Amino acid sequence: MCEDNRIKIPEELGQVVEDSLRKVKKIHRRKVFCKVCLTAGACAAAITLLLVWGFKNPVMASKLPAIGHLFSQIEKDVSYKGNFSSKANILLPEDKGSRTDSPYIQESNGITISVTETYCNNLAVYLAVEIYNEEAFPDDFMATKYDENYIDGYDVLRMDSIDTFSFDSPKSSYEPFQIQGNYKDAHTFIGIIRAETGAANFRREQDTEVPETFQYELNISSLSGYIYSGWVEDTYIDPVTGEEGICRHLDGQESKVYKGNWNFKFDLKIDPAQIQTVTLNDVNDKGVGIKEVVKTPFEITATYVHPEGTKAYDYALVICDANGDFLDFQGENTRNTYQTYERNTDTVSIFLFENEQFWSGLVQYYWAEDYETKRKTKTFAEYLEEHALYSTHVDFTDK
Repeated sequence: MCEDNRIKIPEELGQVVEDSLRKVKKIHRRKVFCKVCLTAGACAAAITLLLVWGFKNPVMASKLPAIGHLFSQIEKDVSYKGNFSSKANILLPEDKGSRTDSPYIQESNGITISVTETYCNNLAVYLAVEIYNEEAFPDDFMATKYDENYIDGYDVLRMDSIDTFSFDSPKSSYEPFQIQGNYKDAHTFIGIIRAETGAANFRREQDTEVPETFQYELNISSLSGYIYSGWVEDTYIDPVTGEEGICRHLDGQESKVYKGNWNFKFDLKIDPAQIQTVTLNDVNDKGVGIKEVVKTPFEITATYVHPEGTKAYDYALVICDANGDFLDFQGENTRNTYQTYERNTDTVSIFLFENEQFWSGLVQYYWAEDYETKRKTKTFAEYLEEHALYSTHVDFTDK
């Protein structure tokens, strides 16, 4: 009769969602217009930087993290926010001499990756990492410092990786592909890796409950970023006003890749605190509806159903907070998992739409420059209620 939404979506759709979320940030949150670009080079330019820079007399960082508390330094500066530091499992003690043989510190080809802390709930695994490079990272990697047009508050290191969950049977692999964080200096990057605990369900045709304890393996084979050759200009059409503008961006990107072999194993325990699950099993006469809603202190997601013969990725799951405003995705490349950190989600509104219906049309209401004025008479949630294929409201205060 139906399929649930926990399947791996096509790459091109993931890009559409990622691009759309970037537009939300650019247009609504920070009111930046001259960064909506139409070419592949222009899209990549959203995470690029000025070509020429230099550290003056850089201090060589230690190969080992100075402390085991990296979450607290960066947990509010990434796209998957949360006060993980208050709940973290510390892997590396502050005394460097007592951890030289730690399995959580691994060196390969001049790069040392140290995993200092972990945190996990039944939706995601979070790893705090420090990466020390014996040679300086390329200037172009450090967008937050050197790209005046860069709108995100964090830098990104891409990685080729494979991860596995011990409860995944038969075993298969997923790929967390980025680390978000910032550079302490030219040699040292600190960041957070987010891997969806529920992503193990992408590899099977049924839901499997995440156990209270399990082993998680992460194997990283390369780290990389972009090098750019110069500036170019493109025209673009603003998606809200329809006006034409000029977008200046760095072009000629090439990947700078650091290959190696970093293999980690973690014994993890789910944090049960404030995990709230609401079972609805509600389907309307259109054949769409919500099975279950799961909320943690940092994220919220829902499992939805849809008619036989359609695919989960044909639909957009949209969640608004108690104020009727669109929640941010918990991570730039996360589908259907939304951020609750520092948002009022005591009650939420949940909607289902066809993807094109939402991303090509209805979301414009929220993107509009005058949304703050319009919301005084009709919030985004109230507007969506008028057009949704399915809608429901969940109150967590009595759960």
